[in-house]
Amino acid sequence: MAIKSSITLLRHANALPARDDSPSADLCRSLSPKGLRQTDRRRVLLGERPYGLAISSPATRAYETAQNVAAIEPTAVTIFPSLYWLNDGKAFKEAVELMFDELQYKPLAEYRKHRLGYMLDDQARQAWMRMQSLNLRGKKTLLVGHAILANALGCQMVGTLTKEWAYLSETAFDECSGVTIHWEDSEVVKVDRHEGMNVE
Repeated sequence: MAIKSSITLLRHANALPARDDSPSADLCRSLSPKGLRQTDRRRVLLGERPYGLAISSPATRAYETAQNVAAIEPTAVTIFPSLYWLNDGKAFKEAVELMFDELQYKPLAEYRKHRLGYMLDDQARQAWMRMQSLNLRGKKTLLVGHAILANALGCQMVGTLTKEWAYLSETAFDECSGVTIHWEDSEVVKVDRHEGMNVE
């Protein structure tokens, strides 16, 4: 019998503004009241989906999104530094801020064309390799992090140049939106899209 696994990749929900321009202030941004409503709505739309594992970047907004969508205790969320920090210790936001200033919320395919775009797939590749130690096989997993890196990570999961890879490359995640990738054994069988949360 095939072993079924899935990973739901979500961008974090709406967050409060940072108190200043420092990386630490960005890291500590909590969800706004709107963001909390978005996570409540996302949890309902995902339905009964008990997660065997919930993973987030170290960013507070991602951590809170994972906690609220998965409806679990905060201590049950696994913090995964590679979803925020680069190997040289610089914040991922710092590394891509030049790209973001130019490209904003364009899809991953546009970021790849930037002179710094190679960093996205390199970081995602390393993060996916490190995630193998978390024993994802046979589990339903929730992962919340930076939108562009989540897309790049999804591309690593589905395999280069597949139709799913092309789809993820051309898709931009809105707040609290993303995809669920389904496997049977090691084969990707389906990718479900979860649209953005337009709540007030």
